[in-house]
Amino acid sequence: MEGSFDPDCRRCMPWDDIESGRYKERINMVSQLIHLRINEPLLKSRNFHFPDDFSDNPRVIQFRKMGWVDTYVEVIINCSEEDIEVPKDGQILFERHCIDTTLLQNGILIRKIEGRS
Repeated sequence: MEGSFDPDCRRCMPWDDIESGRYKERINMVSQLIHLRINEPLLKSRNFHFPDDFSDNPRVIQFRKMGWVDTYVEVIINCSEEDIEVPKDGQILFERHCIDTTLLQNGILIRKIEGRS
């Protein structure tokens, strides 16, 4: 929903736009992420780790939800204005704007890594 400072922060739900399909892609993406959160136990973990794999690009967000032994879910979000290369690793749970090992601008990659520390 859009909005700004008070009183614009209380806009009505754009039902006509939703029913016309204007937000279909966004709604589908959020539904997939909700489903993933419900069904992947590691995403409920309170344990985070912030590796420094993309320290040369401060507009790339990377964190890991740690599980047991050497299993984790890694989230990489590319907020930069350039594409980045990511190592090919693990099982992809969710991707947006990702082609093979290239995470495009505004791309998201969520993957489960097992058997490494």
